[in-house]
Amino acid sequence: MRPVGRVLRTWLTLVAQDPSIPGLLLVLGLALMAGLRSTNPGPSSPGLGSPLNDADHALAVQPREENRFSPFDDVFRRHAGEQSHNDELIAIIAAATEPESGWDPEAVGDDGKSIGLFQIHDIQGLSAAERADPNQAAAFMVPRFIAAYKEIKTTRRDLSGSELASLVAGLAERPADWTDQLSTARNNYRESYVRMLGGVGRAE
Repeated sequence: MRPVGRVLRTWLTLVAQDPSIPGLLLVLGLALMAGLRSTNPGPSSPGLGSPLNDADHALAVQPREENRFSPFDDVFRRHAGEQSHNDELIAIIAAATEPESGWDPEAVGDDGKSIGLFQIHDIQGLSAAERADPNQAAAFMVPRFIAAYKEIKTTRRDLSGSELASLVAGLAERPADWTDQLSTARNNYRESYVRMLGGVGRAE
């Protein structure tokens, strides 16, 4: 206790023992003690607004690394809806678009029939400009990847990592011989996934 507190406690004891001192002084003394105690609170437990909670909150709201897997992760997430925070799915999409276009939105292949990040063919009903636009191409293709991902995760529970990525990408992109796990396209997806994750072979 601080010296002032000890003095007040002693004074209050004398007041209580001496009836000649008016009761009003006793009340004032109690009020002074209460005021002193309120200005010197003890250690508080962690609560809302405490340094501990502020630190936890700051950690929780750290922005996620938008382009961890490719230069277009943020675009893929934008069109992934409830799957936007599914790193495994985003990694698979990134791994598929790397061998398809080298992440070049203006890439043209198949004698001019396929354009853009996903190498979307002209038979899909999108104009050349729409297929070359990463946002519009992702709006068209990401839902296909999500559908393929959900289907394979349900029907092929034995698959994970690069094998899962290879089959999901094949089902979504539908390149030639995509059902053959040893086809060039499936191997390219598989190798891209592993290479992109630094040899780990799965998104953690």
